[in-house]
Amino acid sequence: ESKGIALVNTVILDTTGLSCSGIMTDEEFIKFTGMEDFYLPLPMLRKDKHFNSFLKRYAQDEQKFEEENIEALIANEDFQEWLKDQDNNNKFLNFLLENDYLEEHLDKKIFIEEECGDLYSAEELYYDIDEELKDLSAFSSHLFYLSLKSREYFNGNQKWEEIIEDQFAEFDGENFINETLLNENWNETTKALEKWDTSFHFYSYIAKNNIVPNELKNLPFFNDEDSAEIVDDFNDKFVFISSELGKETCAASWLSQVSFAFISPKYDQTTLSYLKENADVLEYSDDIIVNDIILSEDFQDEINESQQEDFSTSESFVQFCYEHKSLFDTGSLKDYALNAADCDGDLKFVLYEEHVFFPSRSFDEYSKKEWLNSDWMYCLGSGYLKIDTDTEKVKAFLKKVFYIDELDVNLFYRDIVSPNIAEI
Repeated sequence: ESKGIALVNTVILDTTGLSCSGIMTDEEFIKFTGMEDFYLPLPMLRKDKHFNSFLKRYAQDEQKFEEENIEALIANEDFQEWLKDQDNNNKFLNFLLENDYLEEHLDKKIFIEEECGDLYSAEELYYDIDEELKDLSAFSSHLFYLSLKSREYFNGNQKWEEIIEDQFAEFDGENFINETLLNENWNETTKALEKWDTSFHFYSYIAKNNIVPNELKNLPFFNDEDSAEIVDDFNDKFVFISSELGKETCAASWLSQVSFAFISPKYDQTTLSYLKENADVLEYSDDIIVNDIILSEDFQDEINESQQEDFSTSESFVQFCYEHKSLFDTGSLKDYALNAADCDGDLKFVLYEEHVFFPSRSFDEYSKKEWLNSDWMYCLGSGYLKIDTDTEKVKAFLKKVFYIDELDVNLFYRDIVSPNIAEI
């Protein structure tokens, strides 16, 4: 051994060409193959036809390192660590490629993953997801893809491209969004979406690819405040495209018990269109306030309660309705209470059915009857009549939608005297 002489039955016969490829030292070859009891021939002999022919004649199986032994080499823990080095990895993959061994070992953990640097088989890695990463880089810890340096090393290598075709994992955006992000890693994903850049690109990606997750409306988004704030989800609220008119209207006190959000206009137009179609985001319109809130039984109690906070709030509510009078049918606001004074002048919010009349001399006259109970009829607060300079138009509106009447002798008898004749 000290003189470089060894018995034939202790000399390694490497038929793969690995020991003479120059990609690893002899010591590494011996260590990785587990052939510590054997010796490699001198480099000058490893490619010598006559020597190898001679060695084949006498070599036993345990002396041989052949193609079938590459699998065991790859599984060696020390070799796996060595293979994680990018330069070593490039050379080994190239050795397999040039010697037509690569195709047989694509299912082995021999490819470096870009993010963590660990080894994976081809089917466990994506090859090229550059486009996806433009929008999904915040979630790259869940995207296992081939080292960029590996791709660069084999760029333009036709043999490589032919062998790896269809061998790496195919990226399924819909499955990645629905399962990986919004099922297996829900908490992590929703937390990540509280960062603007992540939110922008995530919604941009699903919009461009028309992916509609089942959990879409449960995801957070940014509103349009100057210092944009996170809105937890799209549920149980009206979400509008940013609108100054809408924000002004929705800030009204009489709408205080209805939830609104205005989505940031910084999302791209494709995203906003997608959210309108799939997350019930709306273009703001006063028609929505009328038809979907004021005239909806779902919000009637809340609006009624809010607009009764004080007369100013109630007046603002009535003025909004008056400005959109064409949207209201006869009696459509009869279940909303208005501020009115009883016959003693005490104010309270009452419904039309408690006999609310416009201020008039007739009301003043009849309300003074000694035999009249103070709560048998009410006089509408005069402030309501000031919401427009044309008082008659206001009265016509209030009469149509709230059923407020002008008091005259006939109504006084029909609605007040007759129903209470026994008590009178």
